[in-house]
Amino acid sequence: MPKMHPIMELTYVDQGSLHSVAEGQDLLLKQGDLVFYGPNQWHMQYSDIGVAPRFVTITFDLQSGDPTPLLNRKFTAPQNTVALLQKMLQEQERMDEFSGNVILAHLELLLLLLL
Repeated sequence: MPKMHPIMELTYVDQGSLHSVAEGQDLLLKQGDLVFYGPNQWHMQYSDIGVAPRFVTITFDLQSGDPTPLLNRKFTAPQNTVALLQKMLQEQERMDEFSGNVILAHLELLLLLLL
């Protein structure tokens, strides 16, 4: 189903494969790949018949900076980026009073590493 929303979105494929369509471009994301969608950017995701992907989507508001270099690109996540994504998910499961700040710190580091 196509989506648009006023925040950034990161989708990371942990297993299998997933098609990501944005700006008329269909990217095939495989295990270890990630993609960013910009604010108010039309996008959709789908998988091929018989493929059961496992992926995580993280939405966030980019307070400063230009997200353009990240958009409409497939990234193969380096191991240090995968480790940050895993730490973010672990922190989300724990969710104490500091978890939100820890997740944001990991996200900021992830963005810096990819840029």
